[in-house]
Amino acid sequence: MLLRPIILGGSWPDLDSKSPPRPDSELSTLSNAPLAKYDKIVYFAYLALVVIAEFGTDHVYNCDTFNEMVPSSGELDYLSAVGHATFQAMIDIDPTAIWVKQSWEFLHSPFWTIKRVKSFLTSVPIGRMLVLDLQSEQYEQYTTYSSYFGQPFIWCMLHNFGGTLGLFGSMSIINQKVFVARALLNGTMVGTGLTPEGINQNYVIYDLMTEMSWRTEPTNLTQWVSAYATRRYGEENDDSNQAWDLLKAWFNVSDVASAWYHLLAASPHLESVPTFQHDLVDVTRQVLQNLGTSLYVIIVDAYRSKNISSFQNNAALMLDLLTDLDNVLSSNRAFLLGTWLEAAKALATTPLVRHQFVIVDLFLELKTAIRWINGLDPMSEGLILPSENVVILYSLAGIKVPSSSSAVHTTGIQRELLP
Repeated sequence: MLLRPIILGGSWPDLDSKSPPRPDSELSTLSNAPLAKYDKIVYFAYLALVVIAEFGTDHVYNCDTFNEMVPSSGELDYLSAVGHATFQAMIDIDPTAIWVKQSWEFLHSPFWTIKRVKSFLTSVPIGRMLVLDLQSEQYEQYTTYSSYFGQPFIWCMLHNFGGTLGLFGSMSIINQKVFVARALLNGTMVGTGLTPEGINQNYVIYDLMTEMSWRTEPTNLTQWVSAYATRRYGEENDDSNQAWDLLKAWFNVSDVASAWYHLLAASPHLESVPTFQHDLVDVTRQVLQNLGTSLYVIIVDAYRSKNISSFQNNAALMLDLLTDLDNVLSSNRAFLLGTWLEAAKALATTPLVRHQFVIVDLFLELKTAIRWINGLDPMSEGLILPSENVVILYSLAGIKVPSSSSAVHTTGIQRELLP
């Protein structure tokens, strides 16, 4: 069960923590309240009662008190009291409650020293808190905090922020560190989990990660990806096997290009297989995205050095690339903006709401594009827009994208940028 976060002092980006939302004078989120009142978090208890009465409970409650916030005090007694009071509010409603919380708040924050984390976590009886080590494949925290000082934890793969499309992942780390964590002396790992901010991308990573639940030792990744390609496409093919072997590591640009060529070579044999069609579009997208990142750097350098001819030439290549990217993404339903818009409209109950859903969706996409164009990339480096609306959004943002003069424009770009 997911319960509303309790803001106990501190601040959240762009929010004034001293004035949190207050449903009414009695049932409210408390901020900077006296410590004596922390065991009377009325709103929390009331909400839990309402939800349990309506849906029942599995006795597991997720609540992140300081996620991406800094507490108003670093005193150990204060942090211990907050943790104790939060858990007390749970067991007042459900005596068998287990508190599930993310470890994300401890990551990259100088506030959360080892002593402060220990004081907070051990304020709850051992075994009554379950910690999600949220990004174990990149920044595990269970080693820093001694397996969370006795509280059980789940080894999680976060992998994706914001639904960004990209063929990336940490297969070799997943294939090793899950087992290292299980074997830790006095370790408290009790399972594996997936915690992505976006799905419907990079299926191979999730296929491998879900196997970690029952595997007892690392697998041979070369053999594993070959078997994966065979399962995914329904038959064995040397070129598709070689493509996935190249993509199994955190790749460099030349590996992706080589994998792309292998998938193209496999096309005569697998072109009618839907999963192959999807992957060919996806890898083509990744090749173009990598080229776009390189072009972007060249364009910025040309602008800063006032090299007009270089700027104009590479800007023309970028516009051609965006057109190619738009055409490629338009060829597969999984990458169409319309798929998302139709899903949004299907949730609407009236024509007015249906129209509002579409407008909001387009606005968010356009806002993302404009932020990227202005150097405020909200997710990651490179081209991050997820669907065939790339060219449309760039046009709306004031950049004219000319039509392609031929069916294939990537050849010239390959000669300039591919290794």
